[in-house]
Amino acid sequence: MKFLFSENPFFSNTEIIKEFLLEGEDIKKSYGDAIQWKEGKNVTVKIVKKKQKNKKSGEKKVSTKEVRQESFFHFYDPIDMDDDDEEGNDEDDEVTDQKVEELEHQHSLAECIYNDVIQNSLSLYLGLGGMADFGNLADLEMEDDEDEEDDEPKKKKVTITLIVEISPKKDDED
Repeated sequence: MKFLFSENPFFSNTEIIKEFLLEGEDIKKSYGDAIQWKEGKNVTVKIVKKKQKNKKSGEKKVSTKEVRQESFFHFYDPIDMDDDDEEGNDEDDEVTDQKVEELEHQHSLAECIYNDVIQNSLSLYLGLGGMADFGNLADLEMEDDEDEEDDEPKKKKVTITLIVEISPKKDDED
């Protein structure tokens, strides 16, 4: 999916791409462009300041750390399920389960954007209220290459362009 953005106060990217690598029905990876946040505008983290006092010297020190915040923009975070196997890492099952859950969530969100927004974009643009039935592109049959073996899962890459405009909220004038 390719998201195109106009000038906005939050980040400098004009284009952000999100892609998924599918092998059969399995989601193996998600790729996403890094968002170039403008200073102080990153909505995916919260800066937490903590005051600490040295017990011996009495000197005060302020430490800061970034805490992850819930945000749509985590949709662009890359996730690779093959990292664990290739590098031989013994990650916690809990961490692996979290990665699987986040990858499935990202893919589900991408399907929602595709099914609810892109397929109905003309209807939404024209303000026709109900969602028009434009058919389902998933019903289209993909042609098999004769050179491919039937045992190998098929990898497919889909690119969808969605233009998103973020504008600052304007106050109503009386």
